[in-house]
Amino acid sequence: MAMQIYCYGLLRQASKISRAIKKQNTTKNQYRLMTAPKKLSGLQKQVVSLYRNCIRTAYTKPTENRHHFIDFTRKEFGKYKSLPKKEFGAIEHLLRLGNRRLEMLSQSEIKDIH
Repeated sequence: MAMQIYCYGLLRQASKISRAIKKQNTTKNQYRLMTAPKKLSGLQKQVVSLYRNCIRTAYTKPTENRHHFIDFTRKEFGKYKSLPKKEFGAIEHLLRLGNRRLEMLSQSEIKDIH
């Protein structure tokens, strides 16, 4: 009985999608393409890469201080979240600054950050 209800739910969901596709006069492949995420620009890829490297570096630090590094990273990236994508000079400057800080914080002598 439960399996029948589950299958019925899946069928209803599939029929809703197919009706939406017919209304828009599109194929299933086009429907999948409409929901695909946007591709990132070169600068955006660099920012994401820097963020991921900072988080990876935090996991090389002692367990009791790791959350300080993660919180610091989130706070620093959050400061500039509203920076317009067209501010190429500012973004490039912040990337250089971030890479220098990452290099400094990734040293094994650095155990904590406040």
